[in-house]
Amino acid sequence: MNLLTLVIFLPLLSIPIFLLLHKKTEYIKVISLLTFLAQLCIGGLIWFQFDSQNPELQFISKHSWISVVSQNFSFKSDYFVAIDGLNLALVLMSSFIFVISTIASWNVDKKPRAYFSLLHLLACTTIGCFVAMDLFVFFVFFEFMLLPMYFLIAIWGGPRREYASIKFFLFTLFGSLLILIVFIWLYIQTGSFDITVLKTQHAALDGLPLKGTMFLLLFVGLAIKLPAVPVHTWLPDAHVEASTPISVILASLLLKTGGYAIIRLGMYIFPAQLVEYAWLLAVVGVISIIYAALNALAMNDLKKMIAYSSVSHMGFVLLGIGSCSIGGINGSVFQMVSHGIISGALFLIVGVIYDRVHNRSIDHFRGLAFKMPLFTTVTSIAFFASLGLPGFSGFIGEILILLGSFEGASTHHLFSQWWVIAACFGILLSAAYYLWTLQRMFFGKYWLKEGSKWSTELTDINSREKIMLYMLCFLMLFLGLVPNLILKEINVTVTHLIKAIIIP
Repeated sequence: MNLLTLVIFLPLLSIPIFLLLHKKTEYIKVISLLTFLAQLCIGGLIWFQFDSQNPELQFISKHSWISVVSQNFSFKSDYFVAIDGLNLALVLMSSFIFVISTIASWNVDKKPRAYFSLLHLLACTTIGCFVAMDLFVFFVFFEFMLLPMYFLIAIWGGPRREYASIKFFLFTLFGSLLILIVFIWLYIQTGSFDITVLKTQHAALDGLPLKGTMFLLLFVGLAIKLPAVPVHTWLPDAHVEASTPISVILASLLLKTGGYAIIRLGMYIFPAQLVEYAWLLAVVGVISIIYAALNALAMNDLKKMIAYSSVSHMGFVLLGIGSCSIGGINGSVFQMVSHGIISGALFLIVGVIYDRVHNRSIDHFRGLAFKMPLFTTVTSIAFFASLGLPGFSGFIGEILILLGSFEGASTHHLFSQWWVIAACFGILLSAAYYLWTLQRMFFGKYWLKEGSKWSTELTDINSREKIMLYMLCFLMLFLGLVPNLILKEINVTVTHLIKAIIIP
């Protein structure tokens, strides 16, 4: 079996075991953790075998899946998965985040068999999305992500979980329908879902009057998943009601499928339209950066503040894609990996405080540094990494995007350097809401809101929380100091695609 196929479907092999283990909660958790650790090890093996100098697809697995051919009708789709510099780091990060999420789920006692089965199904579909090279296979994985996430929010979420899960489902389903329209149109025009075939035929499709419209439909559908303003409103509600491990997966991985697909499908199938509408992607990205940052600054709920910060930081991904430059798209891919690690830590931090006091209001706390010094340390590291402090991974992604965007503004007449300057203002806003939160919650005289009975329950992070947060903090710093560890693979593929497709 191809190693990449094993990485995708290994989590599914554990589901029948979970269903057989009645009232064996601890066994289920251990098996889940071992499965994801095995998946991470196989991903590491792919990493070491990956040829970083080869920009083409590697670890290809392609088999006929659906074939219906008659005189007046044909439908063909291949199981086609592969990996290159665009998705290698995202696949590895996905496996690592599911390890972290399993550890974070150690206290789940409500329907554990169902919970961990859905978690493993989500792992399969998420990684499948990142590696699918057939549009129909991609759509199947993309659509199936809805089901486990919907139930994980609706059953294990907060008081308004039904509302949040339905809103998440409807928004994402609408985006999926737009994407499906585009895929069907492409198949009607070319007779293939294979993106490598479509890559060779994109020039022939450019003359069709609907291709610009199809790109815009695809962009809107994927922007919902990203999410970008104004189709972002489902995200804060989903985060607030989701449990901590599910918020980690949602922010670290599911949002990245939208950004990754815009890069992959735009550069492979719609390169001319990507350049033509680069200004639109950049404008939407800058609006998302500023608007979401202002919302984060106004939030009193710590989890909602971090949810809006995710929207703001994913706006940088759109800005980098819109630059249509090597530096900007390199930065966008790196930013997705970096933000996946940082946002995972941020939502775990919210979970630490919520597990102890069942409250997330920033103004309910003062001087936590005196009561929880280790928690304060990891929170400060995550905040500084997210606001883009040099030395952390967040800085590398943002500086590449900004430099690449200035380059893009000099080559595309509709792309203005003022938008890049406005995006820099978003970095200032992120520093404002993170530092203000640190000041209000962690420094000053120790104090809890009057009438609370929580003071005796505020203990510092335990061993399980240390494992998760220390690993994530280490990666933030390590990738900030040694970014070329993943950037070299990203750069080879991005440079090849831009020179071969976007740049004449």
